[in-house]
Amino acid sequence: MVNQHEEHARWVRDVIVGIEDETVCPQEVELALSLKEELNAMEENLVQSANMRKLEVEAEQQVLQTRLVAMDEVNNLEEWKPVFAEEVNNLKMKAVEAINENHSSNNFFKETKRWNACR
Repeated sequence: MVNQHEEHARWVRDVIVGIEDETVCPQEVELALSLKEELNAMEENLVQSANMRKLEVEAEQQVLQTRLVAMDEVNNLEEWKPVFAEEVNNLKMKAVEAINENHSSNNFFKETKRWNACR
């Protein structure tokens, strides 16, 4: 599309020069005017494509990767507590929704602890 745009734009510029020199016919002028509208639409599509690509690149750069860490790799569990707390808070605030008042996220975690203790 970029090459097509460049060729069309060059031809329109040549027609404009021909109008000034009075070397083009009226049909060429009409064609150049309609082609100019097509060029404007192409430019808009190119800008939109570039903006979409920019957003895609930004989104790709924002992807976080999770790595599982085995307990034997954890030297000091106390250092990990803030990380765990932040993750739980993020889940509670963003990812986990209470179904109703009786099933708040706090109750869910308490019930999960109790269930795991029974196993």
